[in-house]
Amino acid sequence: MYLADLKNQLDNLRLLLDSVEGGLSQKREQAEIADSTGAWLHALRGRVEDVEDGRKEVFRARRRLERLLVAEVTVGKKPESGQTEVRITYRFGPPPEPGTAGYSSEGACLVIISRTVACRR
Repeated sequence: MYLADLKNQLDNLRLLLDSVEGGLSQKREQAEIADSTGAWLHALRGRVEDVEDGRKEVFRARRRLERLLVAEVTVGKKPESGQTEVRITYRFGPPPEPGTAGYSSEGACLVIISRTVACRR
């Protein structure tokens, strides 16, 4: 009886250890994604001046950058309030291959929802 209890406890400890190792692996993966995203954003920050110029070729470069960063923009009205809602999904991974169905939600992304839309003239 005593040996059976010890075996059960050992099995439970193995399961717990497997669970902890899986959790640590996920945390390491998330840290790697955060580090690479941070490095990428830091590199972009150094090039901000290059894309804030008003020249036509700079505008084209800025549009290419937006296409790489933005996965999707959705504009609509909230049914319950009628307020305009702008939803921007930023991509933190490679863009979809040409000819594919578009952005996959499986990649790392950031969604920003704005409920205030200002009109500039």
